[in-house]
Amino acid sequence: WSQILQLENGNLLLGNAYGVELRSQNGSVKQRLSWQGSYGRLNALFLDSQQRIWVAASKGFYRVNLESNRIEPVAEIPFFTSVITEDLKGNLWIASKQGLLKWSPSSRKLIQYKEQLKLKAGIEYINALQVDSNGLIWVGGTGHSLAVVADSPEFILDSFSASEPYKLSDSMVWAILADGEMLWLGTDSGLLAVNRNTQQSQTTLPKGMEVNDSIYKIDNLDQNHLLLSTTNGLFVMNKQTLEGQPLGDWNGSGQSLSHKTVITALNEGNLWWFATSSGLYEWD
Repeated sequence: WSQILQLENGNLLLGNAYGVELRSQNGSVKQRLSWQGSYGRLNALFLDSQQRIWVAASKGFYRVNLESNRIEPVAEIPFFTSVITEDLKGNLWIASKQGLLKWSPSSRKLIQYKEQLKLKAGIEYINALQVDSNGLIWVGGTGHSLAVVADSPEFILDSFSASEPYKLSDSMVWAILADGEMLWLGTDSGLLAVNRNTQQSQTTLPKGMEVNDSIYKIDNLDQNHLLLSTTNGLFVMNKQTLEGQPLGDWNGSGQSLSHKTVITALNEGNLWWFATSSGLYEWD
């Protein structure tokens, strides 16, 4: 499984390349939704603030209707989509081959930002999107690594690259976590810690993680630690010292999902779910 959502009633919605399943918290299958070849490959599942479920896929953008057991196409977006997030006004921001999309589920209005992102920020392809508590949209991808945009006439507020002042060491960003003045980026060569106040960046590699491992997801584990989902299992990073180690070493369990690709993680209270290349795992 590559995607996992937890619904209000506690059920889990799981997705892989060519299917969606609804399961209870104990893992039993409650519902399977029919996936058509015309949808292409499933790339992302997203639960918005109104509890609507959206699917980004290689041949369009869709809504999951559990009541009717249907996957319904969004007519305004019939092309490749890959990443989804929601801003503070309820608009969906979607990565696509047509650039960055802003789409309103209520008005159905679609705005495309393609040339702006490429010309002003140098981003060719979007891998990661996140909206922070201030409503700013962080866009990570290939090219110049990272940009911060706003739903305003200025659109692109800042960009982050290997050039001055940030001097990022990797141009491929897979994951973004905006955390106060710190910006944490998951890349192909480790974790990038970017201080937005000092405009300084630092690359760090947790103990046990290889230089060719990639970080696909970054979560706050607690006030002082980050949980990294990688192509070589789970790692914990201290925010202050920038020292990291496998999860199993940090908590003494000896279990870190080593040598497994952890694609995404979901946290609900004390319970964590991990969607990996070899199945679904639970950590309590």
